[in-house]
Amino acid sequence: MHLIKQKQKNGTLRSKKGHSLVVIGSVLPSNVDLSSLQAVEGCSSETLYYLSYSVLRFIADSVFDQRKTICVVVDAQQILFKNVIMILKACQNVPQVVHAIVITSGTPAERQKMTYDLNEDQFAYKISLTSVFKLYKHIELSVLPDNLGGRFSLSDKESKDFHPIFSAWLNHNTAWGENIAFFNQFSVFVDRIVIRETLSVVDFRFDKPLITIPEPLKTISENDRCLSPMSPVPDQMIRSHMEAMTELLDWVKGSGNKWFNALNDVGESLDEVKVLEKEHNLLYNKSHETLEEMEAFSKFTDFLIENPIEPNVAKDLRSLRDEMKRHTEMHFRCVEAQGDLIAKSLHFYTLVNDFSRKFDAFLKSSAPSTFSFSLSNEAEVDVEKEALKRKTDEIEKHAALIAQDGALLISEILTRKQTESVDAELAKCYAIGIARIEEQLARTRDSQRRCDDMVDLRLLKLNQMTQLIVCVRDAEQVIQWLEEIYANMLINSGVSLTRIQLGKSEEIGKSTYAYGRELCQVALLLSRSLRLPTHEQLRYSNRLDEVWRRFDDALWKLK
Repeated sequence: MHLIKQKQKNGTLRSKKGHSLVVIGSVLPSNVDLSSLQAVEGCSSETLYYLSYSVLRFIADSVFDQRKTICVVVDAQQILFKNVIMILKACQNVPQVVHAIVITSGTPAERQKMTYDLNEDQFAYKISLTSVFKLYKHIELSVLPDNLGGRFSLSDKESKDFHPIFSAWLNHNTAWGENIAFFNQFSVFVDRIVIRETLSVVDFRFDKPLITIPEPLKTISENDRCLSPMSPVPDQMIRSHMEAMTELLDWVKGSGNKWFNALNDVGESLDEVKVLEKEHNLLYNKSHETLEEMEAFSKFTDFLIENPIEPNVAKDLRSLRDEMKRHTEMHFRCVEAQGDLIAKSLHFYTLVNDFSRKFDAFLKSSAPSTFSFSLSNEAEVDVEKEALKRKTDEIEKHAALIAQDGALLISEILTRKQTESVDAELAKCYAIGIARIEEQLARTRDSQRRCDDMVDLRLLKLNQMTQLIVCVRDAEQVIQWLEEIYANMLINSGVSLTRIQLGKSEEIGKSTYAYGRELCQVALLLSRSLRLPTHEQLRYSNRLDEVWRRFDDALWKLK
């Protein structure tokens, strides 16, 4: 950790709200790797808390008057979030701390998550999360240390190591310095900590503040700040800002465009489009964060240009800002349009999948040999015909929706191809996408033709089933007629029948039997055509033959 309290010649370093500033940041020795700091014994959360609390109490009690308020600036760009929480908890127990500004290098979404986590801890003072490029809203940047883009620095002649003073104070104030042995055990002040203060009147007596600080300046209002002379912008701040804008621009023109081109597809199946949608959501979030960063950079550029800087530098800033803004906004618009295209492709393939599922179910339920009704109920056949008609209409409507969506999707791809300046690789992607959609449309049309053929065959079978039911019913009626003719002939056998009457009975019986035989043969053929059991039709045929044989024998005897 690196904690410094800085003072200008004309007064204490202050925030725009009039609070005295304490800057807390991370300073790494040249031979220390950031990833290895978690393993350093002296950097535990407990150590960090006691250290931060002790230093802040030392500054509050020995440097400032009790009535002064403190704004703590935490440079958390290289500090773990859990360690930031410990620093803020240490600030919580220092009454003079009224505001903490946490500088992070994360994306706006990450800062939003950090804000949510900080709100859960219910801190009693104000906490602001910001980036380096938005720090100017809270603090005059020209008086910040150079690692934050400012130009305030302390030479060796103007500063001294504050470690002995703080150690002496910590030894004296045992109420909150009881862990000093623990600190000294790891020598954190020598190896990890540098606490420096501007040379001033130093008094080692503890009955009054160690360092005499002049009265703070009055709070500078926004209007006064705008009317007051502006201090020159540090060169390091301008260079850092231009490097950040260049880095963002390089990502948009390089990695961002490559990522966009890799996802510029309509997919070949629903699963593939779902994967594209997930990848595009990641790209959209990253592009949206880039857009927000671009807007923050643009506002910061305007702020820098408003300050006294060289005309050539201002011109370079405007040029870089405009180029960054143009490419970033164009990239984001293309990503949004790509999202619309993927959403329509997802809807299209969802319709295709639903159509395939319904078509397969229709094929299974409409097999020619599959019947769910009995042979004696003609009404059930009519119900089946109505259900078949409803299924057919539904499939036709679904196929029409697919054709409509596919046509719109192809039209949008062609429109994008004409309106956007696309290279050969991107044009090839568009051509492949159109070919895939046309292939799906062709499959849908082929399935619809198969559906029509299946419906025609199914209707043919249903009509045959109706004919079979009618034939079986009529054959039963013919057998009853022939039995009645036979019974009447036996009843009248006791009375002398003329040859003419016998001839008429024989003629009626033969014609009835011939009609019955025809019905039985048709029923047998229909059963075989429908692949139904034929034993029922053979039973009717045998019954008809049996009645005819008895009728024929009786007729021969009467002759």
